[in-house]
Amino acid sequence: MMIQLETKTDTGAVNTIKDETIISRLKLDVICFIFQIIMSDFAGQSAKLALESIRNSYLRDHYIEITRDTAIEILDETDHVEQLSPCQRQDIWKCAAIKASILRNKTMKDTRTKMSSTAAIFSKLIKCKTPSFVDLVERYSNRLYGNEIGGNLCDMAEVQKLNVFKTIVRASGKTNPKINILSKVSGYFGAVSLIVTFGFLIYGIIKSETPILCIIKCVVVFKAGFFGAYFGSRICIRVGETFTFATVSVFLFSIFGGLLAGVGAAVVTETTVSIIYSKLNVTGIR
Repeated sequence: MMIQLETKTDTGAVNTIKDETIISRLKLDVICFIFQIIMSDFAGQSAKLALESIRNSYLRDHYIEITRDTAIEILDETDHVEQLSPCQRQDIWKCAAIKASILRNKTMKDTRTKMSSTAAIFSKLIKCKTPSFVDLVERYSNRLYGNEIGGNLCDMAEVQKLNVFKTIVRASGKTNPKINILSKVSGYFGAVSLIVTFGFLIYGIIKSETPILCIIKCVVVFKAGFFGAYFGSRICIRVGETFTFATVSVFLFSIFGGLLAGVGAAVVTETTVSIIYSKLNVTGIR
């Protein structure tokens, strides 16, 4: 009887070990599945961010060049004014300041329309409203002469008005140096990220036991994640602007919305490709 009891106990222990092994394998499968989901979207998301970073950096450089050249051109047009009367000089510099502010705002607006949706929202987050000529007069009059004038041209002396107009024209050719550095770093990061992304894809294809399936998955999932992230971000921005969310909320909404849409598109696409491949039973193709 004692021997039979010990045998039963040993059998129960073995069953317990088997159950624990099955549970641990299930946990491992779940972890692997989650990791596979993350990696499925990695290529598309990384490529999207990399290409956007490179393009945004180029557009920022172009914006800097245009604003600088425009300001220099306007300053060149005012070279002859020193020989004119004070009243004429003031009128010419005022027209130059108005022209500089209008062209600067137009250049900024055109650049934002060409940037990625997330970068455009980030740009609005930093400078929500493009300053009008009146705003610039108030800003630079306070900066030059303090708050006692209050940005009112009527309360300024002729020399003060002239200095404010000149400052507006010169400032129109300058850009935020911190944002310029951030744009440069972002562009370099995008280029490196793009190289690393394609390096991972190529390495995965080489190491795969089914390279044809791996190539198909890489191409299809890559595009699905890329466009899913792109359209997800655009839709979230449109929704945020429709319901007049704060700019910060729209910016964060676009990032997380694009991420979720990219992951969802990549997972659905990869699953579909795997099912089709399995149904066709193309086991002989390597």
